[in-house]
Amino acid sequence: MATTAIRSSNPDRPYLEVGQRIEAVRLYAGLTVIEMAALMKIGQSRYTVLQYGRALPDAEKLEPLCLRYGVTLDWLYRGDMRLLPYALVEELERHRLSLNEHGHPHKRPPGRPAGTGTKSKRADKPA
Repeated sequence: MATTAIRSSNPDRPYLEVGQRIEAVRLYAGLTVIEMAALMKIGQSRYTVLQYGRALPDAEKLEPLCLRYGVTLDWLYRGDMRLLPYALVEELERHRLSLNEHGHPHKRPPGRPAGTGTKSKRADKPA
């Protein structure tokens, strides 16, 4: 099984593959960006920087993911899946492949889930 280098060929996102694997864990766990950032003990904006491959996370920030979800630093940093359970590998790869080449989720269908629309804060006044 081949592993990849930590740095990608994209100069704007040198750690894109690492970020995609972190995002795959978040999707696998069903966590929001805010929950994942809290788990990693970082801010939401820092998580976003890591997710999109603009910076490399410190190992101690990834440790909670390893302990809670059974992933390894070898997989997160280099893509080495040898020590991951097979069922976990399949699920994580499915989530990782759901991201496009820029690390963003593929285009979603239009519309919002029910209950997420914005409502006017102005009370209706009788005429």
